[in-house]
Amino acid sequence: MIALAPRAEGSFPYDNPVVGIAYTSLTIELANALDAIGTQYFRARTIDYLAARRTFKGLLKPADYRYFETRCQAHAAPLQPAAFLVRRLLGASLRADRDSAVKILCAGEALLTEHAGTLSQAFSA
Repeated sequence: MIALAPRAEGSFPYDNPVVGIAYTSLTIELANALDAIGTQYFRARTIDYLAARRTFKGLLKPADYRYFETRCQAHAAPLQPAAFLVRRLLGASLRADRDSAVKILCAGEALLTEHAGTLSQAFSA
């Protein structure tokens, strides 16, 4: 296991490689779920995304996760077309793009929520 570098409490761990890998997995699973909207694979891809989201959440300190959730609430609207979000998700780097990467992930979540119903209960699991 990679040790987490010390940082100020509440500063999102953009440069942490483990969080970066989990974020990349999260964006790939979200892109897959968005790409599956309207297909027979949508439910399975959404479940895969929720599993990646739980893994991502598990790597963050509570203050970091609260920051992430706050950013998602701030950037949840307006909804963007799925194809646009998929391209942006797959091109964003948490380390290089920082807040814009979180913003595009949150926009993708908003669209997924629109199609899958409220996901917040599943996120808390």
